[in-house]
Amino acid sequence: MPIIGSKGGGSINAFGFGAAGFSSIIATGGTITEYGIYRLHTFTGSGTFNISKVGNAPGAGTYDYFGLGAGSAGVGGQVHVVLGAGGAAGIKKGSNAVSANTGSYPITIGTGGTLGPVSGTSSPSNSGNASTFFGQTANGGNGLSGQSRTGGSNNDFSGATVNVGQGTGGGAGAGANASAADGGNGASSSIDGTNNVHGGGGAGGIGTAGSGGGGPFGFGGSTATANRGSGGGGVGANAGGGSTGSDGVVWIRYQIKAS
Repeated sequence: MPIIGSKGGGSINAFGFGAAGFSSIIATGGTITEYGIYRLHTFTGSGTFNISKVGNAPGAGTYDYFGLGAGSAGVGGQVHVVLGAGGAAGIKKGSNAVSANTGSYPITIGTGGTLGPVSGTSSPSNSGNASTFFGQTANGGNGLSGQSRTGGSNNDFSGATVNVGQGTGGGAGAGANASAADGGNGASSSIDGTNNVHGGGGAGGIGTAGSGGGGPFGFGGSTATANRGSGGGGVGANAGGGSTGSDGVVWIRYQIKAS
């Protein structure tokens, strides 16, 4: 997928005509790529989506968007004492076939949760921050106390609780509850043209990460996949092991060629 532009709200790159003079939306902002009949704007940091012209070809006057809040961190723990629970993914927000209007639309990308201060054999985790776009707020995953056996939750789904001696719970995904020590799966969307699942929950002790970039359980750092809104995995080696949640992301696409 070629990168057409990679500037934020102040980008001077503007596009408006596709194949055979197809009149599409003219817009700037984020990292701009193309695939198939679409142009895609990807925001991995805060910026502005600027629409300077609305397309008038059939199917060219609307856009789709999909975004995620940031994931919370997994909990640090210590082997043979208490294993860390998984962090939660941020929640998803999106819409298709939104009528385009000229103007500037601020995009705020939430930053992933980090580990809190170490105390004894564990450390709490901080919540992920919200992403905001087009009047929507995609809240981040919720943080955890240092001794939690239950994985992180978010506004849509729940973390799981595991009995003593069976590890610790996985974190909620953007598309599903956690299951025992396994993180919840992410939400399905093919808007970016490559990945189909986004925002996996982090794994708890002895569990596996949820599909969509959740952080695995590990004995060192076990961070989530960058810019997928995913929860960090639990950590078993030491209280300050580091299992940050990933930052949020927003994708916006519109048609630039006849279908």
